Amino acid sequence: YYEWGTYECELGAAHRYLSDGRVRTHRPDGYGALRAGERWTRFFLEMDGWLDAQGRVGGRSMCSIAVWREKLARRAHYRAAGWWALRYPAFPRLLVVTTDARNLALIAGALAEQGTGEAVYVALAEDVARAGPTAQVWRAVDARGVGELGYAFDDFDQPGVIRRAREADALEAVARANALRAAAAAWSLGKR
Repeated sequence: YYEWGTYECELGAAHRYLSDGRVRTHRPDGYGALRAGERWTRFFLEMDGWLDAQGRVGGRSMCSIAVWREKLARRAHYRAAGWWALRYPAFPRLLVVTTDARNLALIAGALAEQGTGEAVYVALAEDVARAGPTAQVWRAVDARGVGELGYAFDDFDQPGVIRRAREADALEAVARANALRAAAAAWSLGKR
């Protein structure tokens, strides 16, 4: 039995929390949960260079170790602060959908510098668009390097699972949210 339990775009997944008397914000591009049998996989989603159906969001890849250092440091700080436990029963794993395979090595390098044993699951946007997010398109990336293609969800190991409409809906919701964010940023620049 497989079920998309929940999905939130960036605005829903953002979480303000206090640290050393200052308000900080953890803001992944999305949060979701998938149930396979009795096991839930909770995940934060980072979209790198994502395009909406009209190709308006940008499509540029980050491809910078400095960007990944900063993103992973923010994630580590949020985890260490413990405020995530107010929202999630377990700390969500990180899934990254990227338009550029060079980011796999950059993420591995940033994780090695951070000294964490955590794995980040990375998939190419074209593979997710072709086969769906529950397909065997993810690579586990950790401080030791990049792993083989596999599944990003616990107990989800059935090859050939047909892509369901709700999976596409979740990714389209992220694309729409990113398009709205880009439009809002452009509008605010025009108002200055």
